[in-house]
Amino acid sequence: MVAACAEAARPGFDAGSADEFRDTPEALAAKVRLAGRLVRGARCCVAYTGAGLSTAAGIADYATKAAGSAAPRARAEERAWPTLAPTQAHLVLAALQRDGLLHGWVQQNHDGLPQRAGVPQAAVNEIHGSWFDPTNPTVGFGEPLREDLFAELLAQEMQCDVCLALGTSLCDTPSTADRIALTPALRALGRRPRPPGEPPDSPGGGLVIVSLQRTRLDEVAAVRIYATLDDAFAMLAESLGLRVAALEPQSRGGGGHASQGGGPEGLHFPRPGSEAVLAGGPDRGCPVCFRSWTESGDLELQLLGSRGAPPRRALLGRWWLGDEASLAAMFETATDPGAAAAPAPGAGAPGTTVDPPPTLTSLLASLPPWAAAMLGLPPAPAAGMRPVAAPTPEVAQCMEGLWEGSAACTDASPHRVAQPLRLVIAACGEAGTLIGAGYSAWPAAGATGPAGSVFFVIQGETRSDGRVRLVQRWERSAAAPEEEAPCELLGQLSRTAAGGLLLAGAWRRGPGQPRLGPFTLRRTPARWAGRWEAGGAGSGTASEPWALAVLPPLLFGAAPALATGSGVGAPASTLPLARPRLLRGALVAGRCGGLSAYEAWLYSELPCRGSALHHGPGSLTVEQLIGTVSCCQAGHPRLDGAGGFALRLAGPPRPPPPTLHTDTKDAVDELASALRSYCRSAPR
Repeated sequence: MVAACAEAARPGFDAGSADEFRDTPEALAAKVRLAGRLVRGARCCVAYTGAGLSTAAGIADYATKAAGSAAPRARAEERAWPTLAPTQAHLVLAALQRDGLLHGWVQQNHDGLPQRAGVPQAAVNEIHGSWFDPTNPTVGFGEPLREDLFAELLAQEMQCDVCLALGTSLCDTPSTADRIALTPALRALGRRPRPPGEPPDSPGGGLVIVSLQRTRLDEVAAVRIYATLDDAFAMLAESLGLRVAALEPQSRGGGGHASQGGGPEGLHFPRPGSEAVLAGGPDRGCPVCFRSWTESGDLELQLLGSRGAPPRRALLGRWWLGDEASLAAMFETATDPGAAAAPAPGAGAPGTTVDPPPTLTSLLASLPPWAAAMLGLPPAPAAGMRPVAAPTPEVAQCMEGLWEGSAACTDASPHRVAQPLRLVIAACGEAGTLIGAGYSAWPAAGATGPAGSVFFVIQGETRSDGRVRLVQRWERSAAAPEEEAPCELLGQLSRTAAGGLLLAGAWRRGPGQPRLGPFTLRRTPARWAGRWEAGGAGSGTASEPWALAVLPPLLFGAAPALATGSGVGAPASTLPLARPRLLRGALVAGRCGGLSAYEAWLYSELPCRGSALHHGPGSLTVEQLIGTVSCCQAGHPRLDGAGGFALRLAGPPRPPPPTLHTDTKDAVDELASALRSYCRSAPR
C-alpha cells in the first residue's frame, strides 16, 4: 500500500475504499510479461477504459481521494480538457491497434484522446458519449444510451477473450458496461463458453486489470497489475516490441488548424459559416451552424436545439474531417444559406422534424380505454386506431416479427424518457400462443424489469378480439439471484391509419401493490426476424418454432423449452406452456468484410445479469452454437451449425440485411477449424 484512504472510491456503487497499491519492480515486470503473452495470443482483445486513463493528461477523475496519491497530480482547468494531448498509455494502445493486437476499444470517457493518439473512430465505442461527436452527446449515470452503441457493446462482449480494464473502478455502473470485462474473465475460469476454435484445455484469455485501487473483479482477473498506466504500458510496449508513434504537432493544442489559418486543404464541408442538419443520434433533425476552428484543430458547432430545447455548443473532432462517408452519415447539408436555421414545419422555433423520445405522458395517448382504467387514468381517444379482430391463430400470426417500442412507470416523472424495448415474437401452433425474447438498450431504466437487466424471454397468448397477454421474465439480479417477479403486459393489437401494427396497453409487475405503467410496441419491417423452423438433425420439427432476429451486429431470440436430457434442439412436448430458453449471439465479420458467421449462447435458465459477479451455485447450463448465416437458393434465410443444427426462416423469401454477406464461402473457410474443434469437444 502506498496511500491509505478510508473513503469509498465511488460512493453509491459497488466499490471499495480509495486505498492505493503499487507492485514491486520485479512483480510488475513479471505481470507485464504475462499480460503481453495474453495480448499476443488473443483472438479478440478489447480495451475497456475509465477516467484513470486520462488523469496523466490533466483530466480529473472521480475515485482518486487518498492524500499523497500515487496517481498523476497535474490537473488542467476544465475548460481546457478538450484541448489536451493523449498520454503514453493512449499512444501504446494506439500502437497495439495499429499492429492488429487490439481489436476493439470501449471508452467510458468523453475526451477523444484515443482518436488524438491515432486510433480510428470506427474502432472506438464511446458508450457514454463524446465531446467531439454531435450525434453522440455525453450521458450521465443512469441516463439513456445510444442504442446502436449498446448493441455493439453486447456483440463485443460475445467475441472478446482478453479484456484490458484500464483506469476503471469496475463498480457496476448503471450502463452495465462492465460486462465487457466480466465475461472474458469468467470464460477463462470455465464459467462461460470458450471462443470458437479454442481447445477446451487452453489456458489463454481472461481479464487484465491495471489501476492503483482494488476493484470488485480482482478475484476473477487473470493478471492484476497495481501501477500507473503510463508506467505499465511503457513496459508493455518494450515487452511486445511495439513502435510507439510520436504525437502530431496539432494534437498538442495551440498548433492546430487555428494557428495555420483554417482547416485541412481542400476541405469544402464542413467549414466555418456552413450549415447543415444532424442526420443521426438522439438530436437527429437538429439544425447545425459551423462556427470556427479551435486551437486543437476541432470545429466548433452550435446546435439550434431539439424541439423546445435551447441552443448548445458542440465540437466536431478533427479526425472526422476528410472522412466523407462518416460526414455524410452525420450531416445533411443545407441547400441554401440559412436553410439549416429555419424551423421545420410544425416543429416550433428553433425545431426539428423528429419527435422527442417517448415519455410517460406521450405513451398514455395511445392507450385503449380499458388499459387507461387499469392505470387509474381517464381514457384518451386514439385517433386512427382500428382494433384487429380475427380468428385467434391469425391474430397470433400478426404478432410474428420484430417489435420495437417503450415502457414507462406511473411512479416516474411524467417527462422522463421511457425505457426502450426490442423483441422478436413467433406463434406456436393453432392455439394462439406465443414465444419470444428481447432486450433493452437502457438497462438502468428499470421499468418492466429490474434495473440493470438487459435480456428477457416472453410467453404469450392472443384472443380473437385482438387482446394480447405477454409474460416477460428478465435476467436475474445479483442482489436477488432467485427469479425476479415476472412482468405481465396486457395490450390491444390495432392497425394504425398508415396500415402498421401497434400493440398498446398496460403492464404490471410484482405481488401485492405492483408497479404499473403504459407501453407501446410497433411491428418493425425487419427482414430476418420472426418464426424460424428447424431444418436439420437435432433441431426439432417444424411444429416447434424458434423466435429469432438477425439484426447486425446481434442475433437474439427464444428457443423451445428443453426436455430433460435432450440436446440443443430437442424441445419439450409442452412447448406452449413451458418457458422458452434465451438465445443471444453476435455476428462475426469474415475476411470478405461481410457478416456471415455467428456465435450464440443458449441458456438452460435465465442468467444473472451480465455485469454482476454472482457467487451462487453454478447450475446454469450454457450451450455454445457457432455456424453460418446465409440465404438458400430459394431465398430463405438459414442458420447452420455443428451437428446438423439448422434453422430456416418461415414465410416468403426475403433479402438479407444490407450488412449481411450472403456468400458464405470465406466465412465457412474461417470457421472450418472452429467447427471441427467444437465437434470434437461437444458431448456425443
